[in-house]
Amino acid sequence: MTQNILNTPNKPKSILNNSQTKSQINPKEDTLGTILPKQAATLPTTSVQKTPKSQVVAVKPNDIVPSKSIYQNANQVLRVVSINVNGLRAAEKKGFFEWLAVSDADVVCIQESRITHEQWADKFRPKGWHTHLFAAQKAGYAGTAIYSRLPFVSVVDGLGFDLADSQGRFICAQFDLSAQGIDHPVYIASLYLPSGSSGEDAQARKDLFLEKYRHILKQWRDENKSLIVCGDYNIVHKRIDIKNWSGNQKASGCLPHERAWLDHIYDELGYVDTFRVVRKDADIYSWWSNRGQARAKNVGWRIDYHACSPDWKKRTLNAWVYKDSWFSDHAPVIIDYQL
Repeated sequence: MTQNILNTPNKPKSILNNSQTKSQINPKEDTLGTILPKQAATLPTTSVQKTPKSQVVAVKPNDIVPSKSIYQNANQVLRVVSINVNGLRAAEKKGFFEWLAVSDADVVCIQESRITHEQWADKFRPKGWHTHLFAAQKAGYAGTAIYSRLPFVSVVDGLGFDLADSQGRFICAQFDLSAQGIDHPVYIASLYLPSGSSGEDAQARKDLFLEKYRHILKQWRDENKSLIVCGDYNIVHKRIDIKNWSGNQKASGCLPHERAWLDHIYDELGYVDTFRVVRKDADIYSWWSNRGQARAKNVGWRIDYHACSPDWKKRTLNAWVYKDSWFSDHAPVIIDYQL
C-alpha cells in the first residue's frame, strides 16, 4: 500500500451558470413523463427540475449530463466516473481538470494515467480531492488513479500478480458510507485490462490476465464484497456494444472467448453491468479509433464498464457517456447510484 495524498475537500462547484435561470432551461416531456433537456449543450447547462429519487431520468446518448440537483436528495446520490485518459499530462492540456471541477463527480476512476510519482505535480492533484496514483514501473506506460471527494479508508495497489502489479493496472479504495446509510465497507476500483491488439504475444498476456483475474473476482463474490470495478476492459460484450460487429469477429477485444469471459463474470459470478441496467439503447460507445473519422461517424466500441456486485443493481439511477469535450480517445462513463 502506498501513501495517500489527501487534500482538504471543498464544496463542489455548481455546474449551472450564474447568469442562467430556470426560465432559460426549456425541458420537454418524454413518453414516460420524465424531464429531459431540450437539446445537447455544454456541461454548464443543466436541468434544475426535481426528480423523485426512485425515478430514473431517461437521457438520450447525445443529451447533456445534468448535475445532481435533478435529485430531491442529491447528497444521497453517489456519482462515479470511469475514464481512460490516455495520459494524465495530455488530458490536462485538453481541459480534463477544468471539467472535473464541474462534473459533480464523487469518485473518478482513471486508467492509463501514464505518469510517475515524480511527475505527479500539484496541477494533477487539485484541491478538494483525495487522490491516489498507482504508477507502472515503466515510465509513460499504463497506470491507474482514483480521485475522490470522499475520504479513503484505505487504498490497495495491485492484484497480487506481476502482469497487473508491475504495470499499475489495478487499485481499489475502501470507503465508509455509514453516514449515508450503508453499514458495510464499500470498495471502488480502477482497472486497466491489457490490450491484445498488437499481436499474438499481447493477446496471450491478456488471456493470462483474464484467467488470473477471474479467480479473484470469484473470491470477492464469495466474500460478498460490495464492489464497483470501473475500468477500460478492452472487450466489447454484445452486438449492441460495437458498431461494426461482423467485421471485428477476429479482432482482439471482440473475440468470442473474450466476450464469453464477460458472460461468465456477469451470468455466472453475478456481477452487473450497471450501465445496461438503465441504458438499453444502441449506438452508444466509449472508445473510438483515431483512424477513418471513427469518432465523427460514431463507429465505436463500448469497452469501458462499471462491473458491480449485485447490491448496486437496484441502486443504479442513471448512466451517461460524456461527449461534449474530448480528453482522449475514450469518453467518461458516468453512473449515478442511490445511497
